[in-house]
Amino acid sequence: MNLKYILEHLSQAETATDNQLTDRRDVLKGMGAKMLAAALPLGIGTLFTNSASAQTVATVYQSLDFALQLEYLLYNYHHIGLNVGGLISANDQPGFQRVRAEQRAHINLLRLLIDTMGGTLYTPPSYPNNARTGDPYSPDSYDFTVNGKYSIYTSYPTYLEVAQALEDMSTRVYLGLIPNLLANTNGVMQQMICFSTVEARHAAFIRNIRRDIGAPETPKPWITNNIPPSIVLQPFYLGEDATSQRGIELTQYDGNNGKLSKENVTEAFDEPMNMSTAKALMAPFFA
Repeated sequence: MNLKYILEHLSQAETATDNQLTDRRDVLKGMGAKMLAAALPLGIGTLFTNSASAQTVATVYQSLDFALQLEYLLYNYHHIGLNVGGLISANDQPGFQRVRAEQRAHINLLRLLIDTMGGTLYTPPSYPNNARTGDPYSPDSYDFTVNGKYSIYTSYPTYLEVAQALEDMSTRVYLGLIPNLLANTNGVMQQMICFSTVEARHAAFIRNIRRDIGAPETPKPWITNNIPPSIVLQPFYLGEDATSQRGIELTQYDGNNGKLSKENVTEAFDEPMNMSTAKALMAPFFA
């Protein structure tokens, strides 16, 4: 069973041309293609029936459950934005429609996996009566203005700033979930890596739009040091300025022009984010 096939056929949403989205980096582009093209080693029905301990299964379920919470939040953010007339520019709408479609596909696949393993499906608070239809749209569950703190529905630059922070966070969250899945041999970790690369592509797409409209920090498609799109969003980037990996200080090594700079090193890695940190960052967005 091919993951790309699953994602495409579970989406049930708008599509857009591939050139509307920019990959995070060439290396992520290559990795994402390989992951998407790879077939799951076992059928969906056997993902959780191997010899893994009950504790491992519980850890996998906890990780998938949190991923589902995150994807609901991201989907609703962009779905609401696309339905605010005149907010997202006409040129950018196809790209955001594709982002929304991919996040809906993530939701549907995560729901399928959790349901298959016998878990209780997460639903957002204030989930509407259409919950049984599988529609992930739940506008009453979220307050993306955070009680008026962000003018995301009247200011496109602000909408993009918050969108960038959420997508950057989601990339880091999936990286943080991967260690929870190392004991699972049936393809779940592979899917989380794939999800991480997709979210990184979403972030790069938004960062490029912000750069094109003159964002003050002139963002690159990836995180540099721990620079946020605005100072109020700094908490989303704490820890991203690390220059040491696996106990090795990378700025001691030579680059093309002298020692590797902090900028070079921090741009090369996305730092994992744990669930407790992500939950704290997500909490203000719930109504």
